[in-house]
Amino acid sequence: MSKKFIHTAIAAPGAGKTQAMIEKLPDYIKLGEKVILALPTRRLNGEILSRMKDLDLTPKVINSDEVNNKSVSKSIEGTLRNGNENLILVTHEGLKLTNPELLREWTLVIDESPSTLKFHHDTLGALEAQQIFRMTDINDNFLTIKNGMITEMKQRVTTYKASKKDQIKASTLSGLEYKLFDALLSEQIIYVEEGLKKGKVVFHFHTIIESNIFEHIKHAKETHILSATIQGGLFDLFSKKFGFQYKRSPLTPAPFEYSCDITIFPMMNGMWSKTQALKNNSGDHYWFHLAMRDCQMIDRVLANAINNTPEEDFLVIANSWADFGPNYDIPNKKNGIDYSSIDCRGLNVYKGKTAASLLFSGRPSPNDQKSLQILSDKHGISLIDLINAWIVTNKLEASLQAATRTAVRDRENKKPVFLYVQDLQVAEYLKSTHMINAMIDTSLALTPPKQKDNRCAVTADEKNKVANFIKISFEKGMRRLDINKALIELWEISETTARRWTRNILQGVNPKPAEGLEQFLV
Repeated sequence: MSKKFIHTAIAAPGAGKTQAMIEKLPDYIKLGEKVILALPTRRLNGEILSRMKDLDLTPKVINSDEVNNKSVSKSIEGTLRNGNENLILVTHEGLKLTNPELLREWTLVIDESPSTLKFHHDTLGALEAQQIFRMTDINDNFLTIKNGMITEMKQRVTTYKASKKDQIKASTLSGLEYKLFDALLSEQIIYVEEGLKKGKVVFHFHTIIESNIFEHIKHAKETHILSATIQGGLFDLFSKKFGFQYKRSPLTPAPFEYSCDITIFPMMNGMWSKTQALKNNSGDHYWFHLAMRDCQMIDRVLANAINNTPEEDFLVIANSWADFGPNYDIPNKKNGIDYSSIDCRGLNVYKGKTAASLLFSGRPSPNDQKSLQILSDKHGISLIDLINAWIVTNKLEASLQAATRTAVRDRENKKPVFLYVQDLQVAEYLKSTHMINAMIDTSLALTPPKQKDNRCAVTADEKNKVANFIKISFEKGMRRLDINKALIELWEISETTARRWTRNILQGVNPKPAEGLEQFLV
């Protein structure tokens, strides 16, 4: 693909990127430009439309709330074809569903960096899996559509979609069957592994959804992306792989710095992870959140944060597995506390919060690592680069977005803001990007306890995944030193254990020539 530019408007969350863009839209429209604006979520429509109304802008809004059970993609495509509108408002997902070639005469503006990858990991018993295998084959562990089955699969997927809009119509497909078949029809990758669970055969389906957003960027007349950061994440990695270059967008707002005092507290020594967060005080690991005060590391971290500034109005951003229900006991809390999902980009409803606790990881799970390895093979990108970009996107950039939902984004706020973040890696990232005047205070950081006998608590199933990871990495030329670093980072084992496992697994395995993988940690 020939070189093409992406115009980037990089500025701190709260700097007014969206407002600056809205204020410049009339100039584009007066020059005869047609603009399609993609928002990360339809939750932002009301706020954006209100701002546009002040400038006499009346965009055509197309999303699932506005099309009355019609196809969102067909509604967008029809509007692009007829050319009667000069400003269209859609979501990221709606944009991705449309034909990219229809954007040739349109200026594309994307608010926030769009996602490039989505992984699904599902497990089925042998009997349930037979419903999938009736219409599919497995070739070298990859799921494919059987010869002569594509028409029936399309019909069943279409019927399933229709049944979700019309209760009278019935579908025999399960939700998982629909998800897998729809991915196959979209030419996405599904990797299948056979395993055992409680002595019974099971099949693990790893679905890799690659966004076609770069096709939309390629075909658009011009593309602008409004974002707090791009460098180092998955979007950046793939945009450069596909030959794009960056230019500063004229939609970039004026320089902006946060005016209040910000203190950032890393809350865990070492790297935050689900494994460490769910350990109890004896170092024993649980696979779920018990939601009991002072029982697990995640509870101690939150209690530590609240005890440090009990008078502050708190925002807690956590993974969906964290069970902070209405009956969760929070001692010493004097003011309100709200909970938010990790993806809170663009939301302004929490800007009265003067404290935030970030309780999510964003590191790739072992199943995610398998999917990243497959993408490494497909695109010729090193696994280390993919893992690093994953962490930047899902941990560091997500933490920046979460932390800046608070009062730091309120230009009138003069109160100090306290950010209780996962670890020092996140604290340093926030300070190095848009919180350059913040102070980092490590006095509250907790060290996760170890089991008394210091044994590794990795399950037998996880050890099998470790063994496969070591073999595949070594066969592709990855050095033992880099493999050990990856094991320490991803499975949270000691350096001694990593070296022992690598040595034992690689006895008799011959490596390919080294690929120059020089580092793992971000």
